[in-house]
Amino acid sequence: MILFNKERTKRRLVITLAAVIATCFLSMNVVAAVDIDKLSADSERVVLDPGFVYPSSFDYKRVFMTLANELYKKSPVTAYLPTRLPNSDWHYYGLQSKLLSDGYEIYAYKTEQLPPDGSDLPSALEQELDPSVVLFKIKAEAYNAPDKSGIALYEKDNWTFIADQPAAGTIPEKEQLTRIFTDTTKFSAPIPGAEGVVSVTGSGVNRKYTAYWTFDEKVSYSFESKSSINDFKSVLYSFRPVINLLDVVDIVLLPYETQINLQVDRKEAFLPTENMFYTLSSKPIMIEDSVFLPVVDIVWLTQGHMHYVQEEHAVYLSQNGFYNELKLDIRTGVVSKKNVRIAKVPIHVVEGRTLVPIRFLTEQFGLNLDYDQASRTVSINYSKWFTNYRTFEQAITADYPFTIFSIGGPSFHYENSRIGSGGAWSYENTRPPQGYNGLKYTIYKVSIPILPGDNEIIYRDASTDRIIATFPISADLSPADIPFRYSGSPVYDTLKMDIKLKASDGEIWPSGYVETDSYADINGAIQSEGFNYESLRVTYRQADGVDSKLESFQVSEDGKFSYRFKPIQGPGTYFVTLYNPPSSIGIFDIASIVTFVVIVK
Repeated sequence: MILFNKERTKRRLVITLAAVIATCFLSMNVVAAVDIDKLSADSERVVLDPGFVYPSSFDYKRVFMTLANELYKKSPVTAYLPTRLPNSDWHYYGLQSKLLSDGYEIYAYKTEQLPPDGSDLPSALEQELDPSVVLFKIKAEAYNAPDKSGIALYEKDNWTFIADQPAAGTIPEKEQLTRIFTDTTKFSAPIPGAEGVVSVTGSGVNRKYTAYWTFDEKVSYSFESKSSINDFKSVLYSFRPVINLLDVVDIVLLPYETQINLQVDRKEAFLPTENMFYTLSSKPIMIEDSVFLPVVDIVWLTQGHMHYVQEEHAVYLSQNGFYNELKLDIRTGVVSKKNVRIAKVPIHVVEGRTLVPIRFLTEQFGLNLDYDQASRTVSINYSKWFTNYRTFEQAITADYPFTIFSIGGPSFHYENSRIGSGGAWSYENTRPPQGYNGLKYTIYKVSIPILPGDNEIIYRDASTDRIIATFPISADLSPADIPFRYSGSPVYDTLKMDIKLKASDGEIWPSGYVETDSYADINGAIQSEGFNYESLRVTYRQADGVDSKLESFQVSEDGKFSYRFKPIQGPGTYFVTLYNPPSSIGIFDIASIVTFVVIVK
């Protein structure tokens, strides 16, 4: 399920043949926003870093994710696997693996054939592999002290970098390797919390890169690669412990990157992270030194939507739901957003398929592209959020707590759908699990306000305001459990306020929550030092609504006040906020004091 704006969805119900074709492509890779592989209360599902999960229906998941699950359940030691893989040069990835009495051993290799499902971790490798097809080898075993002999290059954070004579035989070669590893470790060592050795041996086609590390001198981990040094560094820095993140936190919320490689005049695209080939709707072509790609495949890559409106001679397309919805006039190449012209691109049609230049992706979809002129290959990278959560229990407090594993603190907004984006939430950072870099990953505790009955927690991307996911919470609360929520501003440290809420039938409600048929009376008394409270101000709003205009009401000389709240919008849930008197706190002159909830039936 992809979450998007319901009103926009209603406007796009007319789906033409082009939309059906697009949907056929999209259905191959539509990702559930929350419940990928439905969770149940007794689920033992392993939720790993999205680099392991690759939440899709593709074949990479069959191979690598299965192996990760098997190691999680059966390995005698904590398994470490990379979340990235080296370049396989338009080949499938294959895996051979086995359990050892004290660890495990894994080979990744290139193959022309789609490999079988996953790995059952046999006790021995089925056959010896041709060394020329091996991409890397990973091994965990009982601790052995590493061999640190060789030419010393660099040391940092308990990691030593060395090379043998063929690899660093000349001063320029040694300086180049030293500079590469110095730049690589500028911010952190490869495996956080571990002591390790990186060695470079051999030269030319015989050059080999090896990393060796341990956490406790009880288990040794090693990673060996004959790929390029850039591939080696990328894979080494992506190693993660194979742990069930849902045993650690309630929600996993991490960036997920996917990639597609296309070649001019080749109708097959290769998706290295999914370990599969995909047949394009049309071959990429070269026109006047520009590569043109089929629009339908761009939409498929971004997990968006597309349809053709014949009377407008236009294609409507969007990224991930209806975010960044664009209109492309296939006659003129004019690109519009919300009826405003924003660009014009050349259009090329091949066998009924619309192709646009790759700059359309960078300028309008913000995708990262790499183009290799020699091989005429385009690599497209696309990022989104991966999220999943464990089954939640019923809320029993007015501030519902949950924990989130994510990157660098909350770059997200959290809200209760019944309260809207104006509802307050708080967080507290803690350290991530061992093996996750504390400079990048974090666990934080979030607390969100809850109302009696059914609630829905929403979290959004803070930079785009897009909804990432939602999950339901049922609250076994009484009205007395919902407090008046004071701002906590230091301005009001000496403020004392006593408020009572009364419904239209005369019933006094016990706390910061009242249900009424028409109006609610707010009665109270206020005492303060340094302020002359001759009046107070009030606003109200409904969930996802806007605040009403400020309205003033009088405060008596002894600090008592009374205000009748009767919203003109009719039935609904309202959040009423009392503010400071005019001209009481300086230039900005607006600060909330207390908020409470009024339910109008």
